[in-house]
Amino acid sequence: MATKDQDEPFVTNSTTPPSDSMSTSATPADMTPVTRSSDGGGQRSQKTTEVREASFVERTSDFVSETRAEMRRVSWPDATQVKNTTIITIIAVLFFAAYLFVVDRGFTLIIEGLTNLLSRVV
Repeated sequence: MATKDQDEPFVTNSTTPPSDSMSTSATPADMTPVTRSSDGGGQRSQKTTEVREASFVERTSDFVSETRAEMRRVSWPDATQVKNTTIITIIAVLFFAAYLFVVDRGFTLIIEGLTNLLSRVV
């Protein structure tokens, strides 16, 4: 059975216990890398790594370049596939619209019939 330290690649250096909420106050600068020993236990590394805070422009530039690289890997459908899926979608929408219209009219007739029947009885 794995312990919490074995599941997480970093251990926080804070002295306060973690809260039960989903948000944590630990930042990358508060964390030290965990090294794995052969017995499976995690130990804190003696060397610390400095985390440099990137500027907004650098982060935005990285985001745009990574997004462009990811978009190059996307498998885009050709015109025939787009046309076929569009036709299938339109047919499905028309079918379900007709189905829901019929069901709605059926329930309307049933409720109006019961209303008329109850008005005659009372």
